[in-house]
Amino acid sequence: CGTKIVLQYSEPYGQKLLSQFLGEQEIDRKKHGINRAADMGQDRLNESDEEKIKKIVLESEFANLEPLEAFIKVGNFPVSKIKFGYQEPPRICEPLIRREFPYFDSIEEKTVHSKQFVV
Repeated sequence: CGTKIVLQYSEPYGQKLLSQFLGEQEIDRKKHGINRAADMGQDRLNESDEEKIKKIVLESEFANLEPLEAFIKVGNFPVSKIKFGYQEPPRICEPLIRREFPYFDSIEEKTVHSKQFVV
């Protein structure tokens, strides 16, 4: 019952693989055609069945996804397009406190002085 989520992807070879990964569907269509003749009794009616295999998601659709949009496939259910909502994570600690390190400041001063005397 694996769940697959595919986000925005712009590399062409990878898009092709992802499109194959999400699968194809078979479409059955009936076509109707009428040929009219000059005489009233000679009209022709044509009916034909057409079976076509179509990709569920085209390669270009992966690159055109907006941020926080994705395609999801859950088990044997059809592929769906979903949109995530962004939630700011809760603050669980104080931000980084910047402190001065005297050791690194002294190294910087030494390298500046040594570069001044190079001829």
